[in-house]
Amino acid sequence: MIKKIVCIFVLIVVCGCFKNVNYNEYGVFLNLDSSSINKLIDYKMVVVDAQYLTSENISFLKRNGIKVYSYLNIGSIETFRDYYKKYEDLTLKEYKNWDGEYWVDIVNEKWQQFIIGLAKNLNEKGVDGFFIDNCDVYYEYHNDEVFNSITLILKSIANINSNLIINGGDTYVLEYLNKYKNIYSFIKGINQETVFTEIDFENSSFRERKNGFEYYKTYIDTCDNNNIDVYLIEYTTDDKLKNKIYDFCNKKEYKCYVSKSLELK
Repeated sequence: MIKKIVCIFVLIVVCGCFKNVNYNEYGVFLNLDSSSINKLIDYKMVVVDAQYLTSENISFLKRNGIKVYSYLNIGSIETFRDYYKKYEDLTLKEYKNWDGEYWVDIVNEKWQQFIIGLAKNLNEKGVDGFFIDNCDVYYEYHNDEVFNSITLILKSIANINSNLIINGGDTYVLEYLNKYKNIYSFIKGINQETVFTEIDFENSSFRERKNGFEYYKTYIDTCDNNNIDVYLIEYTTDDKLKNKIYDFCNKKEYKCYVSKSLELK
């Protein structure tokens, strides 16, 4: 009888720990096209590349109660983009570990106006907000001109749609907080990749993070303490690690997406 009671108690405790975990709270699908739109139907919030979806696709998702954020890359440019040739002259060095991608001269007014115009076009498709990538250009080119250019672009996009999530960009975000204390006026959330995991680019695989966890944990806690919503993307096929990540996020009230693939599709 005692063993039976203990087992029941343990089961209750375990279930209690995970009962609020929703694996479909948040999903990031950057390589998804309209033919696969139905796979998002169970999610509450998704990030997609709205450049490759129609306004009807976006409307379909929203009718099903899903918040839709569009990916928008402000600090680099990929060769597969239909606008690459037009802005190829603004490319800088290659983006390490990502073939066919280059850092871009974000200080150039031509690029700034293009990105702001692209944000307007994507917003007209009905997205709920933007998932801004590669503010890390400030880490690569650490100067006031780049910092100010990122700020100009972000604030201009926020005037179009105030729901901005910054992917990565910790160097920029921390610098802005240090200088001006409050970033919430134009950034509502941050997404940090690989807090618990790390990518082995040489072998195209991933594993549990060995170094740097405390830095990223301090960073996301700093953002949380400044009223910025926190999102994570992790990469693993290890269910035990996946549950550890979701349990952490559940306790901290962070949203997280754990992907089995770097392709995010």
